Amino acid sequence: MASGPIAYWAYGVGGLFVLLNARNLYLGCSNTVAAWAGFEYTCDAIEEQSMFISSMLSVAAFSMLIMAATVVDSNALMAKIIAIALIFDPVGFVAYWSITKLNGNSVPSSVWLVVGCTVNGFFVLQVLNGFCMAVCPTLYTFATAAVTGLEGEDLARPKKFTFGALNKWAFGIGFFLSLVTAANLFTSCDEAIENWGFGKYTCKSLTTLVSLMTGMKTLQVVAILSMAATATANKTDLLKIYAPFILGQLALLFHNSQLKINGRSCPASFYVFQSIILGSFFIAFIMHNNASARQVESTGCEPLVAA
Repeated sequence: MASGPIAYWAYGVGGLFVLLNARNLYLGCSNTVAAWAGFEYTCDAIEEQSMFISSMLSVAAFSMLIMAATVVDSNALMAKIIAIALIFDPVGFVAYWSITKLNGNSVPSSVWLVVGCTVNGFFVLQVLNGFCMAVCPTLYTFATAAVTGLEGEDLARPKKFTFGALNKWAFGIGFFLSLVTAANLFTSCDEAIENWGFGKYTCKSLTTLVSLMTGMKTLQVVAILSMAATATANKTDLLKIYAPFILGQLALLFHNSQLKINGRSCPASFYVFQSIILGSFFIAFIMHNNASARQVESTGCEPLVAA
């Protein structure tokens, strides 16, 4: 398992983001926007669904980072996993936030404080517009943890191992999710909503913002899945890392079954999408053989050959 500042960062900051997004799930879309932005906003059914998916993905992603820290032996590899994940969230959509307006208002100061702390690196609990807000250190604290945690670290080549079915599943499902996300991001918000089967819909600023966030968080999950799959092929270890994502998909499946939008049930496309993820995972779980996951470490000696 990872150790020192890098592991502490994963547990501390990762846990904090899990709690923040769990709070968003508890509050629901309208109350979450009001809490973070400081003004009243009423979300429609599609915005509620988009916010739920986005928050669920964040809970899954940062829970996966926490679990990876308990499994990955190399601090250097753990630092790479975290660094690549942070490219997508929060860094990936900060540029988009800079031009976002909700109800004619610029990006809420509460959001900028969360992002700003990625540079300043202080943990503060502050009251703004009448609500308590956790201001979280991200990039700065991670950089500090990486520098101090990797000091004196043995950066020797990791042991080799043969990829099992669960490793290959991570690469395959990651490619599939990347294609779907790219299709969503490279079409307009209105078209993306219609393509999923919701019918004609005109996106508002919040819908567009949450759709972008959902795409970036999906890519973050893909990055963690793929990088973790290069760290180990042990079945138990992989299950620990994948569990938050799979449990999140099961929660989405239940949520979608209860969903009604304009009197209509959730589109079939959502069930097809989740069936591909969950079905392929359970097949890989059954097929994965720990025998194929045994590490192969070179001894530097030639094998003995009978004369």
